[in-house]
Amino acid sequence: MIGTAGASLGKWARKVYANDADPALDVVQEGSGLSIRFKGHIEPSDDNSYDIGSAGKTIRNIHVTTIVVGGSVTGDWNPSADGTYDLGENSTPLEWEDLHLDGIAYIDTLYVEVAGRVNDDILFAWGTGDDIVALNRSTLLSADGLITNAIIGSPDHPGAAANSLIVSNITASGDILLLVNKGGNSLAAFWADGST
Repeated sequence: MIGTAGASLGKWARKVYANDADPALDVVQEGSGLSIRFKGHIEPSDDNSYDIGSAGKTIRNIHVTTIVVGGSVTGDWNPSADGTYDLGENSTPLEWEDLHLDGIAYIDTLYVEVAGRVNDDILFAWGTGDDIVALNRSTLLSADGLITNAIIGSPDHPGAAANSLIVSNITASGDILLLVNKGGNSLAAFWADGST
């Protein structure tokens, strides 16, 4: 039944009743607009055919408990505030399974809980100008051989077997220093002087 227990708002019935006493749909006038309150699900008559809002008529806020996405997301996905909200959480934990990215990931702090891996022949760089790079060379490196953005200029080095770890300082005259902790003091264990 439509409107048997309520006054009308123009041509609109104020309430739609599922039975004689309990309104399933309630249209309430609030200011110059109408609010719709209902009991039950919202389902379109046809699958994948209709929209909520449009590019020029967007919905401001949607408050829900769970969102189930069966398709894809179009456009950027930005939080309303910087450095405020999380993607998953670590106390329960409630973690996403896999994250597939094609591009650059800008991360303030990276904490690897189980394992991290950089594939063969991928440069891992330190410094804003990629001052130092490291890679696992999967194939034989010949003596004095070049590697783009890793071994540069007119190199002078011995050959290296396949699957060798290569660390290279790209910055001119930069050193490589490895230290150990001996009795609470940092001591040089290896020093390669790039200025000589």
